[in-house]
Amino acid sequence: MANINTYQVPLKFMVGIPLFSCIYLFCLTQDTLDPVAMTGIKVLPIGIIFILMEKLNVERSHFSNYMQIGLIFSSFGDISLELEPTVEGDILFLCGLGNFLIAHWFYVYAMSIDIVSPKYLGFLISYGFA
Repeated sequence: MANINTYQVPLKFMVGIPLFSCIYLFCLTQDTLDPVAMTGIKVLPIGIIFILMEKLNVERSHFSNYMQIGLIFSSFGDISLELEPTVEGDILFLCGLGNFLIAHWFYVYAMSIDIVSPKYLGFLISYGFA
């Protein structure tokens, strides 16, 4: 029988993600916090997920690589949207939307690598725009 390496998710990850998410939601009700501090609090759960994916993935796979790239673009989107009220104009809002669009392209591609043949990838991307 083959030896299968398993990795148990540490408690600090299981507690950290909901904890920082709750802290962010609480901070939304407070008007006294600096937007830069709010940005840091908002990006922390994504950073924890990124680190968790790194620890869970002993063998580098295309799925995890594309998911991590998607998480990076999602973080950039969160940062852009969180800092948007501090800048005149809509440039950060549009940058945030663009980052989320790119992130979702990576998510769709990552999930379609082994599930769907490449000829259907165009359909999946088109469906994402609908």
